[in-house]
Amino acid sequence: MASTWFDPKLSMGNIITIGVVAVGVVGSWYQLRGDLALQGADLHRVDIDRQRMELRLAKLEGERDDTRDRLTRIEVTMQQLLEAQGRILKAVEQRPLR
Repeated sequence: MASTWFDPKLSMGNIITIGVVAVGVVGSWYQLRGDLALQGADLHRVDIDRQRMELRLAKLEGERDDTRDRLTRIEVTMQQLLEAQGRILKAVEQRPLR
């Protein structure tokens, strides 16, 4: 009888091997699903962190703009005070001494 590539007989060793391979495939499938679930949770957490950072950045930019406006008002006030001081100094210098 000629030897063939496939032996159709099932032995106890073949059944055990098939069972071990099936358990390994099923275990790998559930491990993959677990990894995907963890990555999904990580993506959700990253999205929440990104939204929180965007809110924080918007708040900081608002505060920066407010501070710039305040500094501009302070500069204008200082300029007005210096002009008033200059006018007072001129008036005092032009006043004759008694």
